[in-house]
Amino acid sequence: MAEKETDETRKAELLQIAANLEVVPAHKPHNSSSEFLEKNSHTAHLNTVESSFIHQKFLTHLITELKPVLTEIIRQGIESGQIHFPYPSALAEIVLIVLTVKLDNTLIPSSPEEIEETIRGLIALLEKGTENPAGSLNFLTTL
Repeated sequence: MAEKETDETRKAELLQIAANLEVVPAHKPHNSSSEFLEKNSHTAHLNTVESSFIHQKFLTHLITELKPVLTEIIRQGIESGQIHFPYPSALAEIVLIVLTVKLDNTLIPSSPEEIEETIRGLIALLEKGTENPAGSLNFLTTL
C-alpha cells in the first residue's frame, strides 16, 4: 500500500505503521500460564454467576406460576371441609418453597435420605396443621 502512495509524507507514515506492526503482534501474548488460567477462570466465574441467576429466576418463576394453582386447590379443600387452614395462599407458598428447595437440591445440597426426611416432616406438619388424618398426604413421598 505504501508503495503506491504518491504523497511522500503519507508514504513515510504508512511505512512506519508497517514497521511497527512487524514488532507488535496482532494479539498480546500471555506472559504466563497463570495469566491465561486467570482469564479463563474469570470467564468461568461469569458463566457460573449467569447460570445461578438463570436458575434462581427459574425457581422464582416456578413458585410464582404454581402458587395460584395450588392456592385454588387448597381453597377447594377448605370449602369442602377436607382442609382446615385460614391462609390458603400462604400455605401454598410454604409448600412450594419447601418442595422447590429440597427437590432442586442445589441451594441446600442433601442426601436422598435427608430429602425424604424433610418431605416426611412437611407431610406431618401439613397433616397436623390442616387437621388431616395421619398418612393422608403420604402421596407426596412419591415426588
